[in-house]
Amino acid sequence: MSDNTQLVVPSTGTVNQDVVRTIDRSADSVPIAAKTQVVQLDVGGETNESLVTAGNPMPVSGTFWQATQPVSGTITANQGTANTLANAWPHELTDGTNGPVAVKAASTAAAAADKALVVAVSPNNSVAVTGAFFQNTQPVSLASLPALAAGTNAVGQVNVSPVSGQGWPSTYSGSIAATVTAVKTSAGTLGAYYIDNPNASMAYVQIFDAAVASVTLGTTAPKWSIGIPASGAANLEFVNGLKFSTAITIAVTTTRAGSTGPGSTVDINIAYD
Repeated sequence: MSDNTQLVVPSTGTVNQDVVRTIDRSADSVPIAAKTQVVQLDVGGETNESLVTAGNPMPVSGTFWQATQPVSGTITANQGTANTLANAWPHELTDGTNGPVAVKAASTAAAAADKALVVAVSPNNSVAVTGAFFQNTQPVSLASLPALAAGTNAVGQVNVSPVSGQGWPSTYSGSIAATVTAVKTSAGTLGAYYIDNPNASMAYVQIFDAAVASVTLGTTAPKWSIGIPASGAANLEFVNGLKFSTAITIAVTTTRAGSTGPGSTVDINIAYD
């Protein structure tokens, strides 16, 4: 059979004038009934048609059924913007030679034979962590607190109170008026007082955090001023004491910060440290 095939009308067996362009792909020794013809395709119009070949492919246009097509090969994804909390990407892990690599459970395979980076937590081994993280503070736990070093250590505020059964170690007892009097000439703690006022008017016990020489009645402001009712008495013990950084100095006047003393002296008893 030769190239090109002339069509036959099936109902009559009459040979048609139409010819289909084909190529005979069978050997000459193959019977006609078993021969194979390959249909050739043309592109172009009636006046400028040409055969479809590797160098003259058939154009394809129009709408297709699949908007995306599967591809194979290496795909590289670029982050595009800075790695911030608002635009966070996972960090890549590498052992410095192999990577970036996947993180997986600990493996018994040798590092060279195991593509994944083995990340394990103590007691197996430790892994240094660097970079920007999503939490400014991290929770930690301690099996025990570290021991304080020998010597003087700042441990925060410590309130001082008398030892049970012993009370305040020092006392003052006197009867005074507008005379500036020292209870303690250095820093100390006022722990308790008992004051008796025999006068027919209010008396004020002014307490200064200053040395005697530094106090001028009516000018120097007292740290405390305790008003004692006429012909009355008052007493108090502080839970943790009243602190004085320089000295504990007292005087008695008729007003809370004045300079005039009462007609009669006031009896004062003070416990301090």
